[in-house]
Amino acid sequence: MDPDAAKRSLHQYSANSNISLKGFTGRYVSGEEVLSNTKSGDFLKIEHDPYLSSLVYPSYANTFFYRYFDGKLIFNDKGLTYNYNGTPHNYIQQKD
Repeated sequence: MDPDAAKRSLHQYSANSNISLKGFTGRYVSGEEVLSNTKSGDFLKIEHDPYLSSLVYPSYANTFFYRYFDGKLIFNDKGLTYNYNGTPHNYIQQKD
């Protein structure tokens, strides 16, 4: 948990209109773990059971970050890498 995140102004987390969220939605699987990504307004909403859903914020064309803890999603052509506290976890995108 980042104790200073709540103190930062929200404009630092505003949507980046140059990034299309369409390519980042869907289900991503790593073993028994599933990340479900949906578009929520101008942001991505991530559901990762058993945790509460969270919004992630774009920082680069393929990279999003969590506001309240040290978590980052990096999307690639096969899926995504979820970095939590410096530890990477790879997820493969499920195709419909």
